[in-house]
Amino acid sequence: MSGTAVFGAIAAYVLLSLFAIVFIPRRAVRAPITKRAPSLDAQAKLIELRSKVRQSVLQVVGGVTAVFAFIVTLQQIRQNEDTFKGKKADLFSKSITSLFDEKSHLNSRAGAMYLLSYVARSDPSYHRTVFDTLAGHIILMSSKACRSQMVTDSKTYQREPQIQLALRIIGERNPDHDPTGKRFNLENSCLVDVDLRDEVNVVKGLRKARLSDSQLLRSDFTNADLSGAELRRIKASDYMNKEQWTVAIGFELNRGVDGDQRGAIDYATDQQRRQFITMFTGANLAEADFQDAELAGADFRESELRGAIFLHANIARASFVRAKNIEPDQMMKACVGQPGMDEQEFEAQQPYFSAAFLKKLGGKRIPRCKAEDDHSPD
Repeated sequence: MSGTAVFGAIAAYVLLSLFAIVFIPRRAVRAPITKRAPSLDAQAKLIELRSKVRQSVLQVVGGVTAVFAFIVTLQQIRQNEDTFKGKKADLFSKSITSLFDEKSHLNSRAGAMYLLSYVARSDPSYHRTVFDTLAGHIILMSSKACRSQMVTDSKTYQREPQIQLALRIIGERNPDHDPTGKRFNLENSCLVDVDLRDEVNVVKGLRKARLSDSQLLRSDFTNADLSGAELRRIKASDYMNKEQWTVAIGFELNRGVDGDQRGAIDYATDQQRRQFITMFTGANLAEADFQDAELAGADFRESELRGAIFLHANIARASFVRAKNIEPDQMMKACVGQPGMDEQEFEAQQPYFSAAFLKKLGGKRIPRCKAEDDHSPD
């Protein structure tokens, strides 16, 4: 119903209501026809009867008015919803066009990402489409980001801002809006130097994400929720930063506790550590799958590791100090270093554990990586 039609209907209703209030009581209670003027008592009784009828009419008119107002309001709400849906659809279409237009400037693409995020938050029916689109954009940008620069050089590599922003938006989405618990596909992504560190329960949109075969050198997932994520064969080892890497630096990036003297004297600053280490500090990694992953030197301190899989993963010199729900069976399926190491080097390559966990290991050491695992710093 158009605005003009609504106004006309209201005007007609007001006129009919006034007519009913004025004339219905007169028609319902007529004055007696006599030759003599009615007495005062008769006039008072007539006025009282008409007043009662008028009150009844007013009640009916008021009820009809309320119903009519409700119908009009409902119609307006529906019109607003239809308009809003149309605007969201238009925003979605224009944002997609801007995001994938090669001629779009960085600021235009950033604006498109934020608009897409807004559409998904305001209407969960767009959730899957929006975040599938952003994941696809990350994969598209990754092929260029990891090939156009030397990702192993932490001093010269420039993080791709579009990947950082898109991953941050995906990370901060509400995973409860996933219609079927979908695993968003980010496999083979170039996530070098991305920074998602935040307060707990802020970055929780990467639950069950598919991140296998991705480059995660020097990335920071502190306090992120990666529970159930697939991280098979990811590249996140410190020694892969070849341009600045030395064996000596590898023993300065993490620090032992409870009598473990590694790093007690020479310990890198936070800035130096971030040039080599991938951070999972405090992250929720429950049931995450790190099979065959490169995790040498990675920081898993205080992370949640219930049910996490480390089959054949290289965890040489990685820190698991104060990690939660870690079990010996998980760690014994991982490996350290490479074949041919002497005993001293093999001992030095062991991950960092607390004394309590070493006691649970019962004197066992994480085994050497086998030749087929191909975890070599050379």
